[in-house]
Amino acid sequence: MNIYIGEHKTEEFKKLNPLQKIPVLVDKGIILRESMVICRYLANSRNVAEQWYPKDAVKRALVDLGLEYWSQNLGRFFAITLQSVGKNDLTKERAIENIHAAIKDLEEFFLKNSKFIAGDQPTLADLPYLFYLIGQIYFTGCNYDEHKRLNQWIEDLCQAEPKLKEQMIEYQEQAAKFLEIVKKAFAKK
Repeated sequence: MNIYIGEHKTEEFKKLNPLQKIPVLVDKGIILRESMVICRYLANSRNVAEQWYPKDAVKRALVDLGLEYWSQNLGRFFAITLQSVGKNDLTKERAIENIHAAIKDLEEFFLKNSKFIAGDQPTLADLPYLFYLIGQIYFTGCNYDEHKRLNQWIEDLCQAEPKLKEQMIEYQEQAAKFLEIVKKAFAKK
């Protein structure tokens, strides 16, 4: 879906999501909105390894805690991105401060006593943070050099799940193509 030409603003898409936001998943007659709901649904409805979204109530609660923290703090993590497109009134410096404060909280509350967000192995809770943070480095130039624990966590994820490293590289390649499309779209205006 090309959001830059308004494909998410069509009447057809509005039937799927009245808020006209992405992502939306249509699967087996159900329409789901919101990325974390979609992730949980896919983990529950597909043959996903137990580690990613455990059936054990305590382990699952820890994964859900990480996912909820992500959902409730999106504005803090996306502060620089929102600032750059005029979606908040923060200065760039204040937006960067917000991101670093959110990362510090992540490090202190989730990564202080465990290797990954919900314990000693990667779970669904790690993924939104990883791909967002990698994307933000690429799109905004914001870096996390001062966050040693965060960088160790990224390294640990890539060692535990080598496919993640491959996906991060693919993601960066897609991001480069996406940036070119955006530059062309805005150059015409």
